[in-house]
Amino acid sequence: MEWGKRYKTPPTTCCWCGVEISQDSPVYSLSATIRQDVEVPIEKEAYIIEVAVPKSMDSTQYVSVWAIVTGRESDAKKEGIDLIFMFCSKKCASELKEILQTKIKFR
Repeated sequence: MEWGKRYKTPPTTCCWCGVEISQDSPVYSLSATIRQDVEVPIEKEAYIIEVAVPKSMDSTQYVSVWAIVTGRESDAKKEGIDLIFMFCSKKCASELKEILQTKIKFR
């Protein structure tokens, strides 16, 4: 897994398809726990970072998606959540979830 740039402000787009998410639109999320053998830069405060993931189940190409890295002392981190992805639809969430579980093998 590759870590990319950090965001200074939270994105207002779906992390998977890039569609703008308005304040009145529903938002879907997916949380992930990273395997023990993957180093993730955990800090005291949460932050947003780009993560390189396979473009599709059949692809060897990668795309960048943004994710929230939970803060070291946050309730989410205490529950074992390392990353939170935000989506515009259940379809986008399902597509990335399948790739993460199959290709990257989050536990």
